[in-house]
Amino acid sequence: EMQRAFIFCLFTGLRWCDVELLTYANVDPMTKTLRFQQKKVRNVSSRSWVTTPLTDDMLALVGEPITNDRSTELVFKIGPYVSCNLQLKKWVAEAGIRKNISWHCSRHSFAVNLLSNGANIKTVADLMGHSSITMTEKYLHVVDSLKQDAINSLGSISYAMP
Repeated sequence: EMQRAFIFCLFTGLRWCDVELLTYANVDPMTKTLRFQQKKVRNVSSRSWVTTPLTDDMLALVGEPITNDRSTELVFKIGPYVSCNLQLKKWVAEAGIRKNISWHCSRHSFAVNLLSNGANIKTVADLMGHSSITMTEKYLHVVDSLKQDAINSLGSISYAMP
């Protein structure tokens, strides 16, 4: 269940505190959208609501509700934050990954992957629920390092001197 929730966050940019509270009422399979109010906001405003388009794969991760009460049934029954992080560390270790992976890494990966694949920074800011692109710009440093890698991939310039 935790893996399913973490993977969902990789493709939606949700924080743990938002995915923990996500109900089936937040998911509209007809329009393939996810709409939820971010928990981690200072002032409740129109910016605290995030609408994210969903793919068929994302909808498959969500699955179908067990009960008929879409308004209160949680999509992911993942338990407390401490338990989720312990399970995540176990999952990461079993995969042979030696890096320190936290729940926030899914959100970071979401932003970096979008930016690396050419998404507009304003679009990424909207998908992440940032009130301005200033918050989103912190993810650009990773993309900037890709510029150097791209230039280096061209190889060296060799020419004959007369």
